[in-house]
Amino acid sequence: MLIDLYRYAVDNKEKIFKKLDIRITEEMHKKARKIWNQFPDEHYNSKLAGIDSSWNLIPYHGFYLYAVDGVSIDGGGSLIAEARYDIGIDTLEYKEGDKIVYNPSISLSSKGMIIEYQLIKDTVDKVDLTLVDGSLQARIYDNRKKQMVEFYEYSKIKRDDVIFISKRSESRSVLRGTAGDIYYFDHATDLAGYSSPYYDKGITIVYARLADYLPCLKIEFGIKLDEDAILDRLLSIRDQSISGYPYVLSLAHETCKISDDAMHNIENLLGLIEVRGREVLEY
Repeated sequence: MLIDLYRYAVDNKEKIFKKLDIRITEEMHKKARKIWNQFPDEHYNSKLAGIDSSWNLIPYHGFYLYAVDGVSIDGGGSLIAEARYDIGIDTLEYKEGDKIVYNPSISLSSKGMIIEYQLIKDTVDKVDLTLVDGSLQARIYDNRKKQMVEFYEYSKIKRDDVIFISKRSESRSVLRGTAGDIYYFDHATDLAGYSSPYYDKGITIVYARLADYLPCLKIEFGIKLDEDAILDRLLSIRDQSISGYPYVLSLAHETCKISDDAMHNIENLLGLIEVRGREVLEY
């Protein structure tokens, strides 16, 4: 089976790479370079917060044990707002139109985003800039969990000091290529800098490379900002980044990460290991 799969990949290589056609790619690269700006030699010292969430689960016969958490943390490793947690037993289904869909990753990602939104509210007035892991566009345009009202409150964050930062993005709204914008900016430029802003229904979108030769990031604001205001904020983030990524977001990620070992400890603390032990044996 795998040999046939490999053969299919080789035989259809041209078809598979069609979206990355060299002519289209070079055209997108020219567009990307045209709107790319280098950072000036200026420096800012702002107080930053990093917000991130994490989730994990253990499947049983008929339900999941899940855990979700989130933190808001500063560059010194101190919590700026009280960490939030959600642990439960659930089937993790949700409604999509008239259908019931069972997709635990979507369900738990949504729970994590709600925790992040609550942390934003608890953080914004305590720091200069609040950085949130992930895409604002994805949060607003995701219609898969309509019953979670707070999820859509993201669209009401009309502040210039809340900044959403994504390492990956498939959005094509800026360059309109066949691949995501971030792919073209990554390959068309090398030096630290940022793209001219693009505005999408009140969201300000830029792509930025915070250090030479390192990957680009997608950066979003929930309000329309001019280029000078954007640059001020990007310089503050750049000056507190390591290896091209904001240090406070790296800290937030490491602090809230829920490992498999942590899940098994929760399982033991709740006594659920006994439930697992009584599951039907297969002969």
